[in-house]
Parts: sequence; C-alpha cells; structure tokens
Amino acid sequence: MVQNVPYTYRWILFLASILTLASCQKLFEYERKSLLITTDASEIQADAVLVGALISDFPRVEGDASVVQHGHCWARTTSPTVNDSLSLLGTRDSIGLYTSQLRNLTPNTTYFARAYLRVASGQIFYGNEITFTTLSDGIGDLRVSSISASQIANNTAKVQVLYTNITLGLSGKRGVCWATTPNPTVLGSRSEVAMEGGISGQKSFFYDLNNLNTNTTYYARGYFRTLRDSIIYANNQVIFRTSQ
Repeated sequence: MVQNVPYTYRWILFLASILTLASCQKLFEYERKSLLITTDASEIQADAVLVGALISDFPRVEGDASVVQHGHCWARTTSPTVNDSLSLLGTRDSIGLYTSQLRNLTPNTTYFARAYLRVASGQIFYGNEITFTTLSDGIGDLRVSSISASQIANNTAKVQVLYTNITLGLSGKRGVCWATTPNPTVLGSRSEVAMEGGISGQKSFFYDLNNLNTNTTYYARGYFRTLRDSIIYANNQVIFRTSQ
C-alpha cells in the first residue's frame, strides 16, 4: 500500500489539472462571449433583418489584437461561423454598438446569427447566438372592401382600391391593371408604384388611368407584385365606361 501512494497522488494531480483546464476553458469562453454581445433582431422583413451587437471590451491575446474585421454571421443552423453568410464592416478601434443589415434571406425561415470579431493575429471571437424568423413574402389575407372609379373622362379615370385586410412581408410594387375584358392582368395596361418595406392592415390607394379609349367599357382591379415577381390579384374589380 505504501508503494502505491505516489502513483495515487499522481492520478489525483492529473485529474485536478484536467478539471482546472476545463474550468479555465469555460471561463475563457465566457469572457470571449461577454466582451461581444449579439443583440436581438429588429425590422424583420421577408428577405432582410437588422441585427445589432455591443463590443464591451477588446480581446486579450498573444500577438496583434487589433480588430481587422467585424460584423455578424448567420445560417439556418445553430452556431454560425464566418464560413457561413456574413457581413463585413471592416476594422474597429473603439468599443460600443454596431449593426448589420442581413439581406437576401429566405422568407418564412428561421435563422441563427451571432456577432464576430477577427483580430490581426488570426483569432475569431464570437458573441452569443440569437434566432429570428423572417416574414412570409406572400399576402396572407387580401380582401378588397371597395374599388371605385371617379373623375371619368373620355380618355382618363381615377381608381381607388381599399384593402380591409392585407399582410405583405416584402418590399415590392402595388398597382392596378385594366382592360376592356373582365379580370385584367399585368400583361395589359397597368399603373404600378414601388413600395418600401412590408405593409399590413387597412390601406387605400389611388391610381390615375390614362390613354383610355372614348366611350369604352373598362374593367380594373388591384394587385401586388413581390420582389420575387409573384403577382397577387385582389378579389374584386370595378367596371366603368369612359365618356364620348
């Protein structure tokens, strides 16, 4: 038994060193994440989102610790890295907040994102992970309370389209199309306006129809065009006749 004591001590010291190393590793990882905090996503759309970060301190490493690149990385799986999609915001020499606009996202999709810093010595430091889900790029509920024509002349008219319930997650275009036959499409005459950002709720839009034929019956209906060039037509149309 006396001869086995040193051997036992060696095992105790070995295990103690392993536990100490693991504790230091956990502390190091905590410090890495606490110096860089990823903030929640905002301004969530179907294809874009704004994500922030806070640099509370710069990393302490052997070699050159100057920040040569920073931003956010994101993916559809957890723990995204700079090998996934990322923003490039350049060098950084001060603590504080910064934001990244994440673009070209897939609608109705859950993403994971986190901030990162790359220092001159080559090490990469990541912040905590956040998650968000993009909006749908379609119109969840498109109902027309009324569509009416006014100021009808021999070759012009004004059309008002009132949507009582609409949800559009993407920027795109809104418009009205018209023809001399029922259920007009965008392949014919149309008036189209670009939109910035999604819209929701009750909305009313006015359109000027020009170059109409005199003494002619027309059909008009509203529509939306998404960034992916999908066309969603309203479920109602107006019929009017130009004057002579």
